[in-house]
Amino acid sequence: MPGRLMAYGRSRCWWSWRADRGVCLRTISLPAACLPCARLPGSDRGASLLSGAARGRRSLHDCDSSLCLRICQRRHLHSSMSDDFTLPDDAHAVIRQGLVYWRAAAPGPGLLPGRQHIDPLGMPALLPYAWLLEVHPPAGDVSIPRFRFRLVGSHVDLGFGEPMTGAWLHDMEDGFDSVSGRSRSFVDAATNALISHRRGPPRFRMNADTAELERLMMPLAADGRSVDMLLGFTVFYDGIGSVLRSRL
Repeated sequence: MPGRLMAYGRSRCWWSWRADRGVCLRTISLPAACLPCARLPGSDRGASLLSGAARGRRSLHDCDSSLCLRICQRRHLHSSMSDDFTLPDDAHAVIRQGLVYWRAAAPGPGLLPGRQHIDPLGMPALLPYAWLLEVHPPAGDVSIPRFRFRLVGSHVDLGFGEPMTGAWLHDMEDGFDSVSGRSRSFVDAATNALISHRRGPPRFRMNADTAELERLMMPLAADGRSVDMLLGFTVFYDGIGSVLRSRL
């Protein structure tokens, strides 16, 4: 299902939606694999796009030797923005409303919303679950875009167990400074305008009461195209599957 982490044999596959081009991709971590090895049965339109990317035009994704990208069969492959990105039926209401808010904030067809289109006061029910990440270029020993929390809702602080505003992701966890399982979805969102949804165990150090989280992450671009921030909504769950709440 688009936007979810899924298991295929021993591979862990991530379905995401490329928001600015209306193309759905499946990203699989496979050594020495790239676009030419992809297969798409029964879709001439999709195969044409795939072959164009494989010839070096990079019309779908900046491919490298660690990625294999496949266009997934969609009825509206070229739909504007992310109209065809779908969430699972059991997605939390906050996650669903967050996607609706992001879509409504877009300034026009084919354009991403920017920070200037996001009004925290305009989403009071969502604000505790919301966060904004600044996207900074690589620097020093960090070989990927760097991410710093600009705005963090109270529920997100609770889930992490500490105030997160101003924190850098690469300082929070070893190994996040390179393309890895933890950083892949963030890098894809920043460099390829991908939307992603995940529900599962935490990948960072968290509040001891946090057993699971559900996260939606979407790109923002001040100019409508070049991603410079990420907007996310996260719901944290305790060990019995209830939404995490403060003990105070």
